[in-house]
Amino acid sequence: MQKSEGQNYGSEISRGATAAESKIRTILEARRDSAPDIEAIDPLSVEEMARLEGVEVSALEDKIQERVSLFAEEMESANSYHEDNYAQLMEELYSLYLLSQNNRDIPDDISWIENLRSFDQFCDYFCPDATPHAKAFIGHNVQRFIENVVHPSRDLQVYERTLDLWGNGNRIYDQEGDWVLLPEGFEIMSGYRFAEKKIIEEIRTLVGGNYVSSDYTHAAGSAALNGIAREQAILSAQEAVKAGIKPKTGEFVSYVHQESGKPSTGILNSVYVDRGGPRYGYNIAKWFGEYFVTFGINKERQEEYLRSTDVRYGGYFDNEPGKELSHDTLLNEGTLIGHRVPLSAVDVVYAWKTNEPQVQEWIRLNCPQAKFVSLEAAQILKDHTAVIGKMAQQEGISQEEVWEGLLK
Repeated sequence: MQKSEGQNYGSEISRGATAAESKIRTILEARRDSAPDIEAIDPLSVEEMARLEGVEVSALEDKIQERVSLFAEEMESANSYHEDNYAQLMEELYSLYLLSQNNRDIPDDISWIENLRSFDQFCDYFCPDATPHAKAFIGHNVQRFIENVVHPSRDLQVYERTLDLWGNGNRIYDQEGDWVLLPEGFEIMSGYRFAEKKIIEEIRTLVGGNYVSSDYTHAAGSAALNGIAREQAILSAQEAVKAGIKPKTGEFVSYVHQESGKPSTGILNSVYVDRGGPRYGYNIAKWFGEYFVTFGINKERQEEYLRSTDVRYGGYFDNEPGKELSHDTLLNEGTLIGHRVPLSAVDVVYAWKTNEPQVQEWIRLNCPQAKFVSLEAAQILKDHTAVIGKMAQQEGISQEEVWEGLLK
């Protein structure tokens, strides 16, 4: 059955490029000579952190406590998602988190690092008086560090100069992998885009299978998976609160009253989605080890569910429900599709390729009809359809063959 909203990424053959056109593959070969190597950042040792902070190891806990307290105070009035002043602190917190995960027998003199194993543990121990607003923006800073510096995504964009302390360069923690330079349609570009080889292999399979992006996608994060599994549905923030679930991801965490610091679920009485394949924006990973998850939703199955139940359509306000499934909000923040989406309406679960084993197991247990597609493959397909199509036209081959050729 043909999809009503998704985009088709088929493997048709295009022919007939003009001889005057500069071949994209020629541009790609030239750019390979100037492309930077992707370098690894090593985590800091406890001794290195103490030296950076100007204290003995025995005083590091107090120093970190002091830095986090100041950070939380500043986040009380924050309205941006990252602060350059705290880039070093993020590096230290990440290194401490890794130590808490990798050392089963943590030495007594640094036993306090056990409190970095989760976001809630961290906040309870290091900034127990922080308001929800401050915690939300601490999480935003952590997420920025994860995305740009740890970089679990196997889709990496490197700019010719590092834009800030939060990444966009060629040095990342998760450097290991066989990276492939992606083609661009122009000889002069401001940066380079790489994908790990296994992403290209996945894309080739998707294109060969005439992959079609989902009708709708709902962005979330791994912290929400347990609650979604328990309810066997994706719930709106308001509905989750009614069910006794503390919303951990999605739009909910962004709607925080600046003055009171209290989260609001006032207008979040529907699940918000984008039309078509996944895009970044509402994914949440507020602690190291968390990861992005996006649900691909089948429009027809969601409509069937809505017709068969008393599930209401979300509207602008509680007393003014919308009348149609595809009803855009006033602020153009997404499409409202009802306050509950059963997992039976999910046909794809998108996540970073690195987290495929965990997500595949979650799919097996909760929505076995769904398939896994990496966020990287979906995004690169979306961004590179035009240039890959042009290469196919220039070379008289299929798009699938173009992707295969990038692996050679």
